Amino acid sequence: MIYDQDAIAIDQSLESRVGKFTRSQIRVNCRNTPRIAQALTIYTGLKPYKRVRRPDNNVDCQLLYYNNETEQQKMLVRCLEEYRDNRINYEDIIILSPKGDKSAASNMKTSPWNQRLVPFHNASKGHIAYETIHSFKGMERPAIIITDINETSKDEAESLLYVGMTRATDRVTILVSEKAKAQLLNRLVKASE
Repeated sequence: MIYDQDAIAIDQSLESRVGKFTRSQIRVNCRNTPRIAQALTIYTGLKPYKRVRRPDNNVDCQLLYYNNETEQQKMLVRCLEEYRDNRINYEDIIILSPKGDKSAASNMKTSPWNQRLVPFHNASKGHIAYETIHSFKGMERPAIIITDINETSKDEAESLLYVGMTRATDRVTILVSEKAKAQLLNRLVKASE
């Protein structure tokens, strides 16, 4: 879970007020395509689902590596252009990041994207929203771009990547720093063994 320590405190508080309650895990994925579910298992090392109900749309998850923030900005622009060229409505795209006001989307300098990218709570028709992964938990969009992934080996980083990826109904693109590339490649090698 993304908020493990807080969840325990809330659980204990609820149990003290209303008594014991039942917990259950969701084992059937109804939101993601099979390719997204498979990629999240490989990229995060988590195996949360027994089956996926949605049909395959033949769209693979994209994993792109950047060396620095300037390169990440250029990759983000290319992703946005690709989504636009594939006729994905701007309102169907969200850019998620573990960072708040220091994210790649919030610091976009390239026109016209610097005018089209807006915080989630300010987004309207013709805009592409951006938000933190934490704040977008529980919501969904057809197309997700996850940026600013600088760590993948720690539990919290794994959980954030998992939550970000599972927000997508149709496609996911993830921008990962070269720093985190070795961590992710180790996981990919283990998954293929």
